[in-house]
This record gives sequence, structure tokens and C-alpha cells, in this order.
Amino acid sequence: MTDIHLRSRSNHEKECGFGNYLVKYHNVHKKISVEVEPLHPTYQRHLAEVPFSGFSLNQWVGFKQITRTITSNNTVKVEAYLNLSETLQTCNKMTEFTFDGKNTDIVIVKYEQKRLACVDKGDKTANDINKGCLWLESGQWCWIRINESNQTKVKWFSVREIDPL
Repeated sequence: MTDIHLRSRSNHEKECGFGNYLVKYHNVHKKISVEVEPLHPTYQRHLAEVPFSGFSLNQWVGFKQITRTITSNNTVKVEAYLNLSETLQTCNKMTEFTFDGKNTDIVIVKYEQKRLACVDKGDKTANDINKGCLWLESGQWCWIRINESNQTKVKWFSVREIDPL
């Protein structure tokens, strides 16, 4: 298994929709990072990236992402948690990143035509892609993406809407 993504607030399948906030657990490079996809397939990657020991085959692993709007200053905080213990009782916070709409510059040369086609459409994140990295609302989907795995078993998966801070 190469990596696992936990993705939140996704309107990824909606035309010109906000892609998602995500936490990426990259097992090969042994790093955890927060990322944002304001408009599919444009990303700002490797935000708040930290090293971790990785996980091995035939091991239960706990992953957790919290995406929360902080209403006092209109920001979105994304937190990444990991549990490699035998009991799976406690998730340890590994990293976090707070999006303020200005702190992620995205170079969109390859997908500029798509961005232009989405101006004033969908979620309108294409209007100004660098300020569009802030999505305060719920999305239609939260999902897990597991790359390069043919026998991954998911034991529990839950999504809960929690109140903003």
C-alpha cells in the first residue's frame, strides 16, 4: 500500500466543484501532509508535512482527519491523527494546517483552460484559485482513497458533522 488519503468537504464529482481538503499518509516516503484541491485536479500539496514511521502489512492502523471551520476568523483547520498501537484506543495528532484563503499559492499552468471554463460556475472556486483555497461549507462527500492496494480491509469508517469552533 503506497498511501491513504482522507478527504473531506468534497464536491469533487460536481462540475466545477471544490475538490476537497485532504490528509495524505504516504507510506513509501514516510510522510504525512495536509493538502487542498480547490478545483479538480489542481492541488496545493505538502502543507504541514511531517515524517512518520510508516505502517506495515497485516497491521491494523487508525487514521483520523478533522476538518473544522473556525468562525471567529473565517478559517478552516485540518488536523491529521494516526494510531499504530495494538489497542487502537488513542489517535495521536501528527500535524495540522489552518487555511485562511491566502496562505496557499497554487500554480495552475497545466489546468488553466479548465479553470477558465469554470469561472463563475459550480462552487466558484475557479474565480481566483489562490483565494479559493478556503471552503467553509460542507461538501457532498467525504471519502477514503487507498492507492496501490489490492487487499485492504476497512474495519470502521464514519463521518460526523461537528459544530464550528
